Amino acid sequence: MTVAFIVDGVTEKKIVQALCPPGTPVRMTNLNGRDVSVTALAKAIASLYRTYKGRHFPVFVIVDRETREISAEALEDAIVEALRSHGIPQDQVIVGCPDRMIENWMLADRDYMAKVFGCVVDHSTDGVHGKVTIRHLLRSGGRPYHEITVGVEIFKRVCPFRVAAQSPSFARFSKRANTYCPWLRRKRKLPA
Repeated sequence: MTVAFIVDGVTEKKIVQALCPPGTPVRMTNLNGRDVSVTALAKAIASLYRTYKGRHFPVFVIVDRETREISAEALEDAIVEALRSHGIPQDQVIVGCPDRMIENWMLADRDYMAKVFGCVVDHSTDGVHGKVTIRHLLRSGGRPYHEITVGVEIFKRVCPFRVAAQSPSFARFSKRANTYCPWLRRKRKLPA
């Protein structure tokens, strides 16, 4: 069986398509994390999960915490519990919630951001507004940030080990998912 993904939106979908073998199934919830309840989110995820008809294992679910009041870890647990109430077995899905958005995971590779973009990330990246932070840092170096081009390229090149060392939300996801994902097990050297 091959893995499959259910993600928030286009940026995450493009990242999956860039990192995984061609044809890896990925579906989008297209739900905004600022105002969508866990119940509504789980309903959408369960519906998308069923479209895979048991042909994929595991199904990775990546949902941004955004501005939800609960922690990323609590959100992960709440999604798993809500999926269980929809009849989705806990051992079939691996849920990861970037704290607050996928850009937070990009920023967590401080060495890459410094070497490639000349950006100094001198604070914890989990919990900050990642998109605003990365836009500001790149703009200060004269570079634009566009989620589905620049963001995908950054994510492809960061080192998962360095990201996990700085981001507790990524470390949790990586620990659960690395058995199934070769990219998570690959150490990335910084560009020369």
